[in-house]
Amino acid sequence: MRASVLFANFISFSLVVKLSVALSGRGPRTGRKKIAVRNAAEVEEVTILKGGSVMVQSLPAQYVLSMDHSVIDYEGSNLSLCSISGLSEDDLLQGWVNPHSFSQLWTPVDLLDTEITSRLSIGALVKDGQLRSVFPGFDTSVKRNGLSWRNWGMNSVPIASAWLDIGLIPLQSLKLSAYLSAGDDNLSANWIPLLENIKIEDALAKLYEVVADPPEQLLKPGFQLVHVPLPDAIVEVPRDGEKIRLYLTDYPEPAKLLELPGDASGAGFLEFTSMQVASGAKSENMPATYTPLYH
Repeated sequence: MRASVLFANFISFSLVVKLSVALSGRGPRTGRKKIAVRNAAEVEEVTILKGGSVMVQSLPAQYVLSMDHSVIDYEGSNLSLCSISGLSEDDLLQGWVNPHSFSQLWTPVDLLDTEITSRLSIGALVKDGQLRSVFPGFDTSVKRNGLSWRNWGMNSVPIASAWLDIGLIPLQSLKLSAYLSAGDDNLSANWIPLLENIKIEDALAKLYEVVADPPEQLLKPGFQLVHVPLPDAIVEVPRDGEKIRLYLTDYPEPAKLLELPGDASGAGFLEFTSMQVASGAKSENMPATYTPLYH
């Protein structure tokens, strides 16, 4: 169905400016405290590490945000490639927008009672059908009315700010780790491990399988993003104000990387803040296309 291929944004830019953070209404989580949300700074460029943190390249952040983005869904040996963004002029006229963000994950309050699943994922940069870089990802999907939505509007698909060049990185040794913080600073003591040293071989195998025999959409000229969710790497959906950090690295003690700035860790790196935002169903600007998600 179209909702599982291209996904909805219910908020126009003018409305986004007016959005206020809403309380979740859920009970407190043991060991975590509620904090006031600070605006997370967006990055200006994406760093591509070519061995450690010394040899680097970079891509303009706005260029990365505009890239086509697909997800590899699979059950057993059945693979499918679904588009998250890559919007045609016709799609844009219908109100569909790019969902990418480097620093925030927005969840409308009326999605909190739905089946939301968050998983760690492996992202990749593909150019002209060739794999170029890999990075950590965070895959969040919503199921409602028989449809699966990975993108429910602006800032619903966070993108890593540091990637690893596959030409100089031992992919077989990389592992994925995730940490959560409910503190109002970045002290390493405030970060709680969610999952650590998760192997990614199966996800990489799926990625290589698709790239080796790419569908037409991956053969388009230029750069594209693809990510592969790790089916067993499920984490609790972050609450309002909580921060998530992900590292893709071969370093055996990834928790020690929390003591360093993300761009100095030598790892693939993603950090974002979870924010609850105003109701989508109550938005006067929500096109009818999004009705299956909000009603």
